[in-house]
Amino acid sequence: MASQASQLGPAGVLAYDISRSVNLARWGYQAGYLTGSETWKLVMASARLAQSRFDSWDAYGRSFLAGRDFWGGASAASRASFEREVHGLLTRPDGAWRVQPWREDLSATPVRAADTRA
Repeated sequence: MASQASQLGPAGVLAYDISRSVNLARWGYQAGYLTGSETWKLVMASARLAQSRFDSWDAYGRSFLAGRDFWGGASAASRASFEREVHGLLTRPDGAWRVQPWREDLSATPVRAADTRA
């Protein structure tokens, strides 16, 4: 982890925490603890935080991988699998991170008002 710190910048491993927060919101929705609107508010807050702390999908991906290592998912096979996924998100023609611009204007992104369980 210390060897990665100089490459991560001031945000450190924040991308992993942001990704986990989105997963927790999603799981909260699936379990019925959150409404759709509440979930989208949390997801969009996470997206805005990510945009404010990282300058690219690449920087976000490096931070995510380092955070996962720090969390304890650093077996060689697991690390290689996640590196492949991050690489694919960045480089495949249909990779989500390649298709979605990093600097998308999130202030104009509406939070979904419709709630399927309301």
